[in-house]
Amino acid sequence: MRAGHSLDDFDVAMELGSNESIKEAVLNGNGIAILSRFAVQRDLDEGRLHSLTIDGTAMTRTLFVVSDSRRAVPRPARAFLQFLLARCNQSLILD
Repeated sequence: MRAGHSLDDFDVAMELGSNESIKEAVLNGNGIAILSRFAVQRDLDEGRLHSLTIDGTAMTRTLFVVSDSRRAVPRPARAFLQFLLARCNQSLILD
């Protein structure tokens, strides 16, 4: 959010527990939402949802990939990491 604004500045009518429930609420005409593009890309591509740009905002978040350090990372998980690396705007730091 832009400096000087917080969630208290918005009239939040409901809070839902998952991206899917939020999308369903929007599709049912219950308002608008802010969701990750990853969460709504298919709906955008298929024309069910529309995206808006909010000038003056930079909404980013830090995500973490975690694994059990006592175990080898399975091949599907390594493939997923490669998928993430190919789509991230910033580098992925492996610790």
